[in-house]
Amino acid sequence: MNPNQPAAQYDIYRNGTHLGSFDSNLISDLINNGQLELTDEYQYPDGTTVKLSQLLNTLQLSSNHNNTPPPISIGPKASKLQIILFCLSVVSLMGFIAMILLSNYSESLFTNRVSNSSPASSERDQLVSSLSELEIKITELIGSSFIEKKSEIDGKITYSHKFYNSIGNRIILRASVDNVGVCNLYTYYSGKEWLFLRQISFQIGKDTFTTSRLNSYEPKREVTRGKGVYESCIFKSDSDREIIKKISLNTEQDINMKLIGRVIIDKKVSYETKIAIKDTLSLSDLLAKRSKMLQLLSQSI
Repeated sequence: MNPNQPAAQYDIYRNGTHLGSFDSNLISDLINNGQLELTDEYQYPDGTTVKLSQLLNTLQLSSNHNNTPPPISIGPKASKLQIILFCLSVVSLMGFIAMILLSNYSESLFTNRVSNSSPASSERDQLVSSLSELEIKITELIGSSFIEKKSEIDGKITYSHKFYNSIGNRIILRASVDNVGVCNLYTYYSGKEWLFLRQISFQIGKDTFTTSRLNSYEPKREVTRGKGVYESCIFKSDSDREIIKKISLNTEQDINMKLIGRVIIDKKVSYETKIAIKDTLSLSDLLAKRSKMLQLLSQSI
């Protein structure tokens, strides 16, 4: 391909709505950040459509076909007299040698193609198929249990459980996940008095697990209408994410927590809260797996 020639653009649609025109590399990036989905479609000039997963596979096959073998160089020519004398004396031997060389070259070429090209194509086909199946699971889980939110500041997409919707101050402990699978534990509180929360301690059976302690400036605090207050703490460390896993593995067991701030508040983690956190962790695992698979797919194009 001519490096100065602009990359081919593909018109992408979702449920009949035109999303824009993008080249193959940008399509992979947009799928990775959640703005495009493998179930979106590319429309050919004749009106037929194909899923993005099939389009990416087709682009890879086309790229492979463009890799032509280098020309075979030929050595310097012998003199005319030498050629005549040599051909007259060993024409039969040369024919036999040529047959052997051609046979060996063909066998070697076929072996190299089978050993080098076929596995790569096969592995990529399997990756596209697995990615399509994974996308279906993600779509189903988000549709049944989550609400998608997009930041107006940086465009970042996060998912929060539908259980948290319209429950107000009754559920302080929550979890959220972004489009690449990073899961965080956080608190949501609104009321009349400041709590100044900075840390949470959990009692699961005989074991105690404590989150990282936030600096005083890290929690988000605001004064709301009606002279109320709002507080939110986000716990982002690796040890905090391990607590999410502990809660997910113990949904049938009693879990008590201490909200540590200006005062210590004891609360029991409700069953619904534990299930919502477990669902969030499941979505986190699926999104992280999708992100890794998209990176591998992008590298192979």
